[in-house]
Amino acid sequence: MLNQFYEWPKTRQEYNIFAKEVFRVPNFWKDLAKKTMFGLVSAGGDTAVKLAAWQYVFGGTWSPDAFADSNSFKPLLCGMAAFAPTCWLTVPFENARRAYYADK
Repeated sequence: MLNQFYEWPKTRQEYNIFAKEVFRVPNFWKDLAKKTMFGLVSAGGDTAVKLAAWQYVFGGTWSPDAFADSNSFKPLLCGMAAFAPTCWLTVPFENARRAYYADK
């Protein structure tokens, strides 16, 4: 937030002042806790589900045992098959975030 109104610190003394003022912003710790919790919930409900779906689809395919898999289309096709049914998961979290800040 401070970065919108001030330029970046150039010296070490300016950086120390900047760091002190960041922690003096009203409701800094409360807002930090809210944003951290939202990030964790969003990552757990969106990114983790997408990665689990990709692992489920990609992990069920055959790969050679003795050497690296050189099939370059397999990760792409598995990604499309896994992310197509889960692509909508971002929308509820983004709507909740926008509604929260709109009501503020």
